[in-house]
Amino acid sequence: MASTQNLLIRPVEINTPVDNATDQSYQFEVRDAEGGEVDLRGYTAVMQLRPYPKSKKIYDELTTENGRLAIKGSTVYITFPAGVSAGYKFDTAVYDLVIVSLGGLKYRIAQGVIRTTPQV
Repeated sequence: MASTQNLLIRPVEINTPVDNATDQSYQFEVRDAEGGEVDLRGYTAVMQLRPYPKSKKIYDELTTENGRLAIKGSTVYITFPAGVSAGYKFDTAVYDLVIVSLGGLKYRIAQGVIRTTPQV
């Protein structure tokens, strides 16, 4: 298990296309300022898609608990299942991805815009 540590991480901007009704997955590694891998064992994560920052409306929520986010070592895996993205009624959404340590410390590690492409 990872020990509680105060991470010095700035969120990276990742703008991602999502094709509606298509299974898609993305992954990225979390690195420290020196380029070393950050051990995220024991962390959980949440990613909310919203129409705009601070909106109360949530289009979708991906979490480690619902299996749409996974963390292995220093890599974060993001999954958009076809059955979920088929129901997306938005063209764009903003998001941030937050990881939470065992001690409850929260770190925003990614943020950006999701652009959807509808089926024909």
